[in-house]
Amino acid sequence: QGDILFNNTSGSKELLGKVALVREDFFAAFSNHLTRIRVDGSMVLPEWVAWALQYLRLQGYFAHHAHHWQQLGFNVQMLKEVPIPLPFRPDGAPDLDEQRRIVDRIEAVAERVREAKALVEDGLRDANALLPAVLQQIFLQAEERGWRWVRLGKVAEKPQYGYTHSAISEPVGPKFLRISDIQDGSVDWEKVPYCRCDAKTFARYKLEVGDILFARSGSVGKTFLVNE
Repeated sequence: QGDILFNNTSGSKELLGKVALVREDFFAAFSNHLTRIRVDGSMVLPEWVAWALQYLRLQGYFAHHAHHWQQLGFNVQMLKEVPIPLPFRPDGAPDLDEQRRIVDRIEAVAERVREAKALVEDGLRDANALLPAVLQQIFLQAEERGWRWVRLGKVAEKPQYGYTHSAISEPVGPKFLRISDIQDGSVDWEKVPYCRCDAKTFARYKLEVGDILFARSGSVGKTFLVNE
């Protein structure tokens, strides 16, 4: 309890520096992609440090200062040098009461945000249930409507496997769409990483309007239609 977990390695600028505060004891260990921080309780509250790091992440501090290998990295020595704001009393001692007052205010807002997100997610679940129901209603009537079942290979070119390469956060080539980038039938292209790809290879794997992408592993069957 009181440990802070810091995401020190990521292929995504948005995830680097992501923070979690352990609020109760668990029978659990942590992976090498996380760094554990334990604070000096006489100087600072762990909640204060967690929110300060969260603020820096949202400001892009960690993405800007990270090492760029195959992934973004932020090591222990770099983390020790990160500046965080800290309230002090007039006598020069750390002001833990002020920290607690501000933390309580932040966490009250965070709780309201979580509640709002839960309401939105409930609405999305209800909305998502509509699409399967509509599809079932349409395609279950195939025989009744006199439709014929034909094999996909009769109406499409030979399916083609995708390009094997590591995703790169920097714009070193074309966008590199992965299964995880497809969410609820759509893609946020701003968050899609890049890959190195010469002109000949790109010509083979370039996406065009009307292409359908099909996940052959992991979330098998997940599909996406390219509209632009």
